[in-house]
Amino acid sequence: MKTLHRIEYFKIITPSLLAILLLIASITMYIISQQLKELKRRQLAESEVEEYQLNLEKLVEKRTEELQQAQSKIKILKGFLPICANCKMIRDDQGSWKQIETYIRDHSEAQFSHGICPVCAKALYPHIDFT
Repeated sequence: MKTLHRIEYFKIITPSLLAILLLIASITMYIISQQLKELKRRQLAESEVEEYQLNLEKLVEKRTEELQQAQSKIKILKGFLPICANCKMIRDDQGSWKQIETYIRDHSEAQFSHGICPVCAKALYPHIDFT
């Protein structure tokens, strides 16, 4: 087998072959650059997804804490409450009768403000026109 010297090797490269080699090289460079762009785009998208997920986790954590705080403030009255049909006082577990406002205040965090409904206002103050 004959060994070609470098100079002889370049002599066999024709202009059209050189053009094809340059075209292949430029296409290869273009493909590599497009793959790099796609890789960067994917990395950016992944980092955005990670950031979004982290923000969602923080939001869920915050909402869970808010719900737990709200739940700790809730007191529920349940069961049967023995109430007087006439005066509306409630009998507690010790057998004492208490005003409904006192009972609810003692067993919850509710507070009352008092007013007079229109029916009671007419009964208590018939001489005043409330309309």
